[in-house]
Amino acid sequence: MHSSEAHALCHHCMNCKVRIETVYGHEIEGTIVHLDDANVYLRMPGRALLGDAIVDDHEQYRPYYGHGNQDVILTLSLFLLLTIVLL
Repeated sequence: MHSSEAHALCHHCMNCKVRIETVYGHEIEGTIVHLDDANVYLRMPGRALLGDAIVDDHEQYRPYYGHGNQDVILTLSLFLLLTIVLL
């Protein structure tokens, strides 16, 4: 998927729960909470595992842990998105 297509799809799904598949075969579920020219930001429940299942050796996915919040914000590059499914 071209990054402009990914950007348009993410914009359409803003504040919706989605499942994203990356070009590396990872499937990630979360709610799109922000979007910029290069990245999409997913809110995920704090209980979601962010170990080896999501973060690989290249560190394409960078979690941000908010203060006092159980949720995690995960930053994904638009270039890594293969598919987006609205849940």
